[in-house]
Amino acid sequence: MASTDNISTIYQRLVELDGRLLPGYQPDDLIGELRQIIGNNVEMEVLRYDPGPADPDPDMGLFNTLADILLEADPGGVPVPLLMSGITDGRFFSQLGIQTYGFLPMPLPEDFNFTQTIHAADERIPADSIDSGANAIYKVLQRFGV
Repeated sequence: MASTDNISTIYQRLVELDGRLLPGYQPDDLIGELRQIIGNNVEMEVLRYDPGPADPDPDMGLFNTLADILLEADPGGVPVPLLMSGITDGRFFSQLGIQTYGFLPMPLPEDFNFTQTIHAADERIPADSIDSGANAIYKVLQRFGV
């Protein structure tokens, strides 16, 4: 946030927001929602926009294979699709019509705080999780026919 309060200038405020859009939404949708909250007396400009998938309904054709592999490793588990608020290079693949999956087959100890360690200064996961995850990815490649 930046501002100036020189006597000869009008007070100005600059705020940059990082808005994450759900599939199927455009920057104008976000601006419209913001306008409902803050009104029309504020100038807004989109500085950058990376479009996500053109089709808001993803091709979930590989999901059952991924779920089966997870259930083999953890029969009591419940595989569920997840929409992450973070960004990945998947948005660029989607522009080429390539469906991506965020498959993170990592059994973690109950006391492991994944959300505080992912992309943190000391990002880490237990070695056993890497071994299990590598095996799961290998099974995906086998079943997918690579």
